[in-house]
Amino acid sequence: MVTSLHLPTIILLSLCLNGFSAGVLLMLYRTRSQQRAFKLWALACMTFVIGGIVAAGRVINWPVWLSYGIADSLLVLTSILVFLGVRHFNNRNYSFNPDKHYCVTATGILFISLSIGINHPGFITTICASLMAAFFFFSGYALRQIPDDFRHPILINFLRNLLFLHGFVLLSQGLLPVTKSIATLVEWQETLFASLLMSHLLLTTAGAILFPIVAFLRQENHLLNLAQRDDLTQLYNRRYFFECANQALEQQHSHGVAVLMLDLDYFKQINDQFGHSLGDAALKAVAITLSKELREDDVIGRIGGEEFAVLLPNIRHSQAQNIAKRLCVAVRENHGTVDNQVIHLTVSIGVVHGSQAVTSLENLLSQADNALYLAKSKGRNTVEFQFAT
Repeated sequence: MVTSLHLPTIILLSLCLNGFSAGVLLMLYRTRSQQRAFKLWALACMTFVIGGIVAAGRVINWPVWLSYGIADSLLVLTSILVFLGVRHFNNRNYSFNPDKHYCVTATGILFISLSIGINHPGFITTICASLMAAFFFFSGYALRQIPDDFRHPILINFLRNLLFLHGFVLLSQGLLPVTKSIATLVEWQETLFASLLMSHLLLTTAGAILFPIVAFLRQENHLLNLAQRDDLTQLYNRRYFFECANQALEQQHSHGVAVLMLDLDYFKQINDQFGHSLGDAALKAVAITLSKELREDDVIGRIGGEEFAVLLPNIRHSQAQNIAKRLCVAVRENHGTVDNQVIHLTVSIGVVHGSQAVTSLENLLSQADNALYLAKSKGRNTVEFQFAT
């Protein structure tokens, strides 16, 4: 494998692809400047290119401090930037944020290593490769949970495994100078070094290709969410709710379908008395309850200011009634306090159930809205049920 590939060609190809990926990622960052992962990955690609060019100076006997010290430091910086980019891409809140601790520790180790081993290239390589391996392991571990707004888990799992594999290759490369003292491995050292270097370059190239793909897909997912989701509650917006609900009605439902219309009680008074920020928190609290209490194939959307609509496919009328009552109780019992403010949040629900013959979503919503009006007229915090006509 090693002899069939021309190492200088692989090095040149890797540097070119990393440079190209850096340009693509920077263009993406300009369109979404709040997504810092794109910028950090672009900087990682550029740093790798610069480090690779400086490392090539070893062939023409550049000084050790430059061709080893500076070059390996740039490559360590590459792995740190990859790690920071992954952390921002994952976009999760951690109780302990180790970024600064890791980076400061790595910088200290690198500085001490360069000071001690300035005339010992093998020592510098061991330390730097080990640091790079550590940050690739950290990056893979940081991707153990897939971001909520990313819909391509296979790609993320592949990237995570690639980062772990890259870490193992770099760790092996860092340990290679130690094998000089093992007589049985001396004759294999050149072959091992070429194999590990080739693997390192190929994995780096694969990462440089994957990062723009991941960035493109993240951008696509963001645009889809804007088109399909309500920004506040992350439920379906009105347009997408109608689209999904109509598609669901086209399916066969042996037990019929039900539509629920929910309205937050006294929502205007909540906004007037406590402010719109608490009103927004109340809407999000109800959205969370709906998502937790309903089934995966139920269609949930926010279709108005404080109005939510739910389509329950393939369900008996008694089940629809019980679900509506459970939702009413869940909101009342779980949301007496919102953002540490006592507001005794409740909802009124109108429910309409129809047979398979009833396929008009507009008709179901209209009758559910009438049922909702009756529930409010009876004092709110209750459920009103009707059969579709």
